[in-house]
Amino acid sequence: MGRLSQRVTHLATDRGLVATTTRFSLVGVINTMIDFCVYSVAVFFGLPFFFANLISTSCGMAFSFFGNRSFTFKAKGASLRRQVFLFIVVTVFSQWVIQPFVIWIVSHISFSFTILGTSPALIVGKIAAIGFSFVWNFVLYNKVVFATRPEPSDEVAAADDPGSERA
Repeated sequence: MGRLSQRVTHLATDRGLVATTTRFSLVGVINTMIDFCVYSVAVFFGLPFFFANLISTSCGMAFSFFGNRSFTFKAKGASLRRQVFLFIVVTVFSQWVIQPFVIWIVSHISFSFTILGTSPALIVGKIAAIGFSFVWNFVLYNKVVFATRPEPSDEVAAADDPGSERA
């Protein structure tokens, strides 16, 4: 099989990009529902957006870690301590730096009116922030947090195989 056909075949496998992205999206939908609902309720009751976002994203983080670890990336055998640390760093930056920044930018661009005393910009900003976080998290979870590390014997075998990309 040629390299191109191997790569195309890999996309459709259980570990392929399409399957992994689909699982990540499913976990993300559930996580986002948790995050968005808690955020919306908190904003509705007058909590400032930064604190509403802090609480809502915290509620979804535990679900997201275990769902992505076991279901999306199937990384159960790797170091739990390392994964938790990296997940927290990547996710906290995404949720508590990127999201508030995007929400703040969107809320200052337009939407001078309010609905029930709340600017819809805070909700539109949250939707935009979720999109930015999705891309950030997928790339870093896949390549860093839950990346499968090749066994030393796999690296030696790949180096000995003239058809492998390492050779």
